[in-house]
Amino acid sequence: MNTVVIRNSSNDLWDVFAADCLKYFRPYLKATFVDYLNFTQANRAQKLKAALGGDMELVVALCHGDEHGNLYSPASQCAFNISDVSVLEGKFCYLVACYAGARLGPKAMAVGAAGFVGFDRSIITVSSPSIDRYKEAICAGLIERITNGTNAAGVADVLRTELRRQADIVSQSLNVHDLMLCGAMLASARYVVHS
Repeated sequence: MNTVVIRNSSNDLWDVFAADCLKYFRPYLKATFVDYLNFTQANRAQKLKAALGGDMELVVALCHGDEHGNLYSPASQCAFNISDVSVLEGKFCYLVACYAGARLGPKAMAVGAAGFVGFDRSIITVSSPSIDRYKEAICAGLIERITNGTNAAGVADVLRTELRRQADIVSQSLNVHDLMLCGAMLASARYVVHS
């Protein structure tokens, strides 16, 4: 599945999480892969259209997002402006970015996106050895789409199941930090599906 990945390029905790997620699901990508990471504000729109043009089928975001439907990489530099939404026509979108599902999801579907899974509120990530559990859960839905071509509702079911499974494992922990992380991830893990 030809894929474009929009990910964070700073050295914050979200960047580390995004890089780990990319390493985790990258082996499943057997086709063209574009890491949309290096751009300036002057060439952003041009590079985005070039990255998403042609036969790209899947758009993955592992970056910051805002309430307006914009994606950022790093947190201060717009990587995808909601006004760019037309480039998502025909693409399946799996966006792990704060608020990506709230405004961008409906707009992407209105221009003909093939499907959309995105979080509709802020996603909380915390530095912890147990964050790897959530990396696997976050990537599970994406891997389901890549390997089986599952529709947005099915992808969301896998994501929901894996987040719940990891939460159940962590909830049995006596480690207070893990329990706090579990609560933070579940509180923020509300997403919307458009198919």
